[in-house]
Amino acid sequence: MVELNVRAFDRLFSTGEVRVSHMVLAPGEEVPWHLHQYVRDTFYVLRGPLTILTYDPEGTTTIHAGEMFQTRIRQPHRVVNTSDREVSVLLIQGVGKYDFQPLPLLEPRGDPSPRPLSGHSTSRLQSDDE
Repeated sequence: MVELNVRAFDRLFSTGEVRVSHMVLAPGEEVPWHLHQYVRDTFYVLRGPLTILTYDPEGTTTIHAGEMFQTRIRQPHRVVNTSDREVSVLLIQGVGKYDFQPLPLLEPRGDPSPRPLSGHSTSRLQSDDE
């Protein structure tokens, strides 16, 4: 089992195919570069912003409260709180056998500026109150 250096990580629900967790990152905390061979990470931000860096293709995406982001299977990614306040995230991992494969530091190739990601899902979920 991988130990994450984040303010809080609580498993809310788990089966052989899906894991749902609540994660809190203090300012400057991160989940380092890693990938999953069999599952996608879906991040739903409860209190943000949350920054997700991806590799292959390279990109930086910042999502705010009420927004969602999903990685692809086998997509290297890193999750960072670059803000000055705590970030709270609902993390859904599935569908498939969970795995976490740490990766070495990945350096940007070419232009280091953030750009939109292709093949990813980013959306804002609307509540009944909006």
